[in-house]
Amino acid sequence: MIFGLRDVIRGDFDVVHIHGVGPAFVLLIWPFRKRKSRVFVTAHGLDWERRKWPRAAGWLFRKISVAALRRADALSAVSAPTADRLGEIVGKPVRVISNGISLPVLPLPRPGLPSKYSVVVSRLTPEKNIEAVLRAYGPDLAEVIGPLLLVGGGSASYSADYERQLRELGGPHVQWLGVLPRHQTLAVVSRATVSVSMSRTEAQPMAVIEAAALGVPLILSDIPEHRAVGLDAAVYVSPDSPQQLAEALRAVDQIDRSAVERNAREWCDRDWRAVAEDYRKWFLETTAEGAQHLQVKRMAAK
Repeated sequence: MIFGLRDVIRGDFDVVHIHGVGPAFVLLIWPFRKRKSRVFVTAHGLDWERRKWPRAAGWLFRKISVAALRRADALSAVSAPTADRLGEIVGKPVRVISNGISLPVLPLPRPGLPSKYSVVVSRLTPEKNIEAVLRAYGPDLAEVIGPLLLVGGGSASYSADYERQLRELGGPHVQWLGVLPRHQTLAVVSRATVSVSMSRTEAQPMAVIEAAALGVPLILSDIPEHRAVGLDAAVYVSPDSPQQLAEALRAVDQIDRSAVERNAREWCDRDWRAVAEDYRKWFLETTAEGAQHLQVKRMAAK
């Protein structure tokens, strides 16, 4: 980040695009207003809400981030719920530009995987609420729908204690696969009986979207960010109720795989080229030179 900031300060750019509300703090210390650069910030989540921050640190992080974001020329977010909440906080319009997905050719199954299993793909951090899944997923449930596979890892800097607590909650019916390459992760997900997310905080839940695109039944926490994906065929439960989750898992065979896949088709059509084009249009519409360029193109089209 330091070298990137150095290059931006030395360069002469029309557009500077910052990804993340945390890195946007540079707007408080770098004199953008003395240059012609237009600054765009994309929020991939409201980072100050993550439980890794002590209360005082989270409050200070939010104060600094909001002050910085108000200096940006334009803001976007990767989902409508995040955009709505951020817009209310900073008092500025926030455009929605969601991420895209691209599904690679999947490899053969990993050796030793059970024939039937459930899967959680997630960072092992408190806001992901994985303890609710472990409390719901007892040995009796594993006998019926297979073991629980956990794909992902935590951050040694702040979540080692949390990960240790999770491992104490899990039993022999829980398999910890750790961090896998993306294509291997998707291969594990594609063969799962169900994919589960009980997260309390999301921006755009890419693991959920990819699982749906693979036609895997989904059980999700009932939060706005999950609902915004538009997966009517998924089952939604309270993130505070392991009992609801256990009941949903017992009835997992009733989830229609083909309906889940149909729900996800519009996401399959949105690749990263479409995302790049949405950003290009946003930049052009927001900069004076770009707006003039678009107007000329529209007049020529007529």
